[in-house]
Amino acid sequence: MELGGTQVMSRCIIFIGVLLLFAGSVSATRIANANVDLLKGYAQNIEQNGDTTRYYMGRVMYNFFADDNDSIIIDFTIHQVGTETLLDVFEKTGDLGFIKQRTPADTLKIGYFRVKITGSTAGNYIGGLVAYADRSRKQILADSLVNLMTPEQKQSLTYVSMSNPLYKYFGQDNFNLTDGTTIVGWRCSDGPHGVRFPLGPANEYAIYGAGDTVTLFPTEACLGCSWDRDLTYDIGKAIAQESRAMGLYCNLGPMSDLVINPRWGRAFETMGEDPYHVGQMASSQVRGLQSEKVIATPKHFGPYISEKDRGALIVHVEERAFRELFCEPFRTCIQEGGARAIMTCYHRVWILGYNTVGSDAIDAINKGGDYAGANRHNLSILRNDWGFDGVVMTDWDGTGAVDSKYSYDSDYDMSMPAGKGGFTEAAANIKSGTWSQEMLDRRAKRIMYDKLWAWDGKLVPDDEALKTEPRSVILSEDHLALSLKAAREGITLVKNDPVDDAPILPLSAAAPLKIAVVGPYANVPRPGGGGSSAVTPDKIITPLEGMQAIAAANPSITITTDYNTADVAVVCVGTSGETEDADRSSMALPSSPIDQNALVASVMSKVKKTIVVYTGGSASYAGKWSEAPAIVVAFYPGRFQGEAIAEVLFGIVNPGGHLNVTFPKTISDLPKYDYDNYVLNASSVDTAHGYFLFEKKGITPLFWFGHGLSYTTFAYNSIRTIGGSSISAGDRVDVEVTLTNTGTLAGDDVVQLYVKPKCGTMPRRVKDLRGFARVSLQPGEAKTAFFVLGPRDFSVYEADITTKSGKWVLVPGEYDLIAGSTSDPTVLTGNNGQSVITSLTVN
Repeated sequence: MELGGTQVMSRCIIFIGVLLLFAGSVSATRIANANVDLLKGYAQNIEQNGDTTRYYMGRVMYNFFADDNDSIIIDFTIHQVGTETLLDVFEKTGDLGFIKQRTPADTLKIGYFRVKITGSTAGNYIGGLVAYADRSRKQILADSLVNLMTPEQKQSLTYVSMSNPLYKYFGQDNFNLTDGTTIVGWRCSDGPHGVRFPLGPANEYAIYGAGDTVTLFPTEACLGCSWDRDLTYDIGKAIAQESRAMGLYCNLGPMSDLVINPRWGRAFETMGEDPYHVGQMASSQVRGLQSEKVIATPKHFGPYISEKDRGALIVHVEERAFRELFCEPFRTCIQEGGARAIMTCYHRVWILGYNTVGSDAIDAINKGGDYAGANRHNLSILRNDWGFDGVVMTDWDGTGAVDSKYSYDSDYDMSMPAGKGGFTEAAANIKSGTWSQEMLDRRAKRIMYDKLWAWDGKLVPDDEALKTEPRSVILSEDHLALSLKAAREGITLVKNDPVDDAPILPLSAAAPLKIAVVGPYANVPRPGGGGSSAVTPDKIITPLEGMQAIAAANPSITITTDYNTADVAVVCVGTSGETEDADRSSMALPSSPIDQNALVASVMSKVKKTIVVYTGGSASYAGKWSEAPAIVVAFYPGRFQGEAIAEVLFGIVNPGGHLNVTFPKTISDLPKYDYDNYVLNASSVDTAHGYFLFEKKGITPLFWFGHGLSYTTFAYNSIRTIGGSSISAGDRVDVEVTLTNTGTLAGDDVVQLYVKPKCGTMPRRVKDLRGFARVSLQPGEAKTAFFVLGPRDFSVYEADITTKSGKWVLVPGEYDLIAGSTSDPTVLTGNNGQSVITSLTVN
């Protein structure tokens, strides 16, 4: 292999290093016939030392033959002949990483890689394709253990109902095989913004009830506003460490559903409304959890939209909308994050023209829709299209009234918690010859494999051995510092109008200042909404306590609850009624027990410099609260919420959060949310919800998705595609966006890259988010954000109802690539200082 110049490279045979080490007999799993194409090479830029950095894109093709259901990990490396130093292969996509043979004919695998070299490219290079057999060893061990189990023992793996009341809904009893081997049961906890275990009563801070005291992190909604993948990875890692200190190896999170309507009672638990954004953030948390050998369980594969009558609600959705919107976060969590488990949702789902129902009884109950847990179309996407071989579990009692045999014959693994849908009857029906032994074996092997994955390939003797972290990791200094950092990054400044010729924020501690801190949530700890995500923290700092702490260190500041004579007023308002099992009754701010809009109006009539601190889990529509000259949005920022809010108000922290949802002006601007006869029809794929809907219909919202302000200013200088202005099938394109901090303070901006089609006749969304990066800049500093786009970013899902199939289709033509710090189309006009734009041709 030779590298050099900018021309397309010729095909060559690569050296294959194959590492397949198996326990027991020799497996038939193998790779063969590998070769590589270097598709293109180009110079990117000149480094400071004068060396040119060159980028190359290549394609690896090989055949993979699996023994039974075996899967392996394939890696690709390049080094220069005569050295042992590996080149920087900085991107590997396609069939590199986790590999599975989905069907007997699925043997040809194609992966893409990109490599960069700084300095001279002279010389010869060797590529290595390595197949790691660690997965195979675990799979063989899992299979051998299951083969020693009785049908009753296999059955016990498929649900949780432990005799120990502390573990009742989170674990399984241990049992012994005939050779004396102990099989430790499943041990899981709720999530996703802390460990909820075991079940416990309410207290001052865990107002919904939770369990042991642990670190309370900001909710997923707050994390979504951070737009920081590294942060969500670190939080996933910290939650996993606290889980392992408690003897738990499965976390029921992150939540990866989309906020279709902000009234949803669980909107605070998920990252936001955009499928790309949610997928990227959630998959980062998956990687963090699993870095500590805790199984991540993205939830709730559905679509999951509403809490009202959630077990009876039938969601009707078109296949294309399902694939392009609702599936994308879960596909990302599986294929990019490597999630080992998935939880399905409560709803009954009818993919129009695709679903089949299992019996007349189901048809009569569902009126055209299977419960998501047993929905065979959904499961086929997971198992066949994405090759997911991990554990699929239902939400608690999530199979409802599904016919037992139909449920049992559907390809999911755990009927949580108590084995509804025939799982407790499996052993007896197998013995009678009416049910399949193979289905139970398949489930047991997948569950045992995931256990072995979490146990690092070795059986554990008892529960104590599961505690791989010391108890001191819970509420450790590092975890508390991380919770504070996440709160600071997620708080979002959405309005900062001038009063007396200057913006209200940040407040100054230098001059005498009387600040009134009022409102229903000024001194109320807000850990999050109710339900399974409830976490028990050691304490929560309220906004009033945060402001008082700053005043204690600055004698010129006085904090009061009387706004009649105050210089500045901080009014803490927010949503209520957000909980599992119930949606918010209104999109307006509550008027009971306190009329919050009336309170803001009263304060504004007395105090010109009124700041609204909006707390809760998702958006509300416009009201007097939104007329305040300054507004800070704080979506349940965790343990340190009051401290972080006060720091932002005083400029100790420069806000850098950007909204994860669109705030509407009126309720009529949102997609239909109330259902008829238990049927909710999801919007079409092109209008959908959130910023997609607002831009398609020409509606101006209160605040756009992606919107966020700072105490400094940023200028977007340039955008360019590297290596040409066109892309073909299988190709990748690099995009560079340069911006400068033009203000006097250090600060963070979130660069958002949108792809806007100008071609094709199929109905499409106006634009889609396809990249983002949180960038920290000192005053006067310029940085470049780097993005990669591939064919999938310019494709639509083409559904074929006749054959009940479909495929992703690359749509050729011209696209605009637009970068800015919001989704607002009036800002993203291009090359105006606030945004930049270039075009790309797809061949």
